[in-house]
Amino acid sequence: MKNYLHEPIGLLPYNDLLPDDKKLYKTVLYRVREKGQPDEYRINVGMNQIRIYDSETLPGDIKVKMAFIAVHTCDPPNITYVQGWPYSSTFPPEYDQVGWQWGKNEYTVVISYKLLWEMKGKEDDTGKKS
Repeated sequence: MKNYLHEPIGLLPYNDLLPDDKKLYKTVLYRVREKGQPDEYRINVGMNQIRIYDSETLPGDIKVKMAFIAVHTCDPPNITYVQGWPYSSTFPPEYDQVGWQWGKNEYTVVISYKLLWEMKGKEDDTGKKS
């Protein structure tokens, strides 16, 4: 299986004409489960850049999206590939700005420009430290 954690963040196609601070990005999240250990979430925030969170430190926006995805995912997910990205969704296309599950512990989560920069720990275009 291809390791999407090392792919660049994907920009959703309908964002091309939006200013950077309004763009949405799709990124890969792997949930790592080990017996007797809390879940760990590995999120791609850039080329070869991964942030690791636990259920306490995972950003709130992503927690909400993960809950929404869990409710709307069939088991096993039906997978297709859209622009080279694994895609599986059992809810209407207007919810594609949330994300989808495409494997047992593999997800694509759609995040905002602001959240992406916060997770990178960098300043945004306004010069404000996230």
